Amino acid sequence: MKIITFLFFISCIFAKSQCNLNDLTLNFLGKKYFEVNNKILSDTNIFDVSENMAIDNKRKIPDYKADFEYIQGDHYQKFISFKYKLHNCFSNSNREDFVKYNLKLIDNIVYKISVEKKYSLSEETNLQDDYSRFSALIKKKYPIISESYNISNKFNITLENKDGDSQKTGSGKSYMSSKINSKIWKINSCDISVKTEYSYGKFGGYSYPATSKLLEIEFINLNNTVLDNRGY
Repeated sequence: MKIITFLFFISCIFAKSQCNLNDLTLNFLGKKYFEVNNKILSDTNIFDVSENMAIDNKRKIPDYKADFEYIQGDHYQKFISFKYKLHNCFSNSNREDFVKYNLKLIDNIVYKISVEKKYSLSEETNLQDDYSRFSALIKKKYPIISESYNISNKFNITLENKDGDSQKTGSGKSYMSSKINSKIWKINSCDISVKTEYSYGKFGGYSYPATSKLLEIEFINLNNTVLDNRGY
């Protein structure tokens, strides 16, 4: 049993070392809807799929018209989300763990992918390992740091204090594939952030104590779409 466990541990380390950003995005960025849909329908690791679900998450709505003033003609957006059984890119302390994916498409082309991995408060080491590994991969493909930012949320909202108190809950960095020398450009970027999650407050906002940690990696590539930095 010890030998099997050791071999499994070694295989996980090797698999993580082979992980690249195409693996992380499932190679969906820039792909057409029919290609993505075929993968979703055929991959048994993908589950809880939703497409263009309304806010109440009970009904599907049609593709919605892109509402950007700079775009001419009719162009339609689509939103797809699903869960993926944890693949070898991430540290995994629970074999039932999963990663959540959110995809945005315009004219049936994927231009934005958000990858979210939740960690329990006791998994800080796994979180930091994953953050360091993905940061290194991102820097190789997106070598320009465009900004560092903080994430804040509202706490202590009451009937007497409706605005609540803003508290820092995380931070992130934005990376670009190349330097920008114009006012209008096709964004090709990657953000990575870590934040602490909390339960919802009684009157809105959030309340203590913390419940979990969230690692989010967001890819945007507007090449081969009608979109640019003026809105997407």
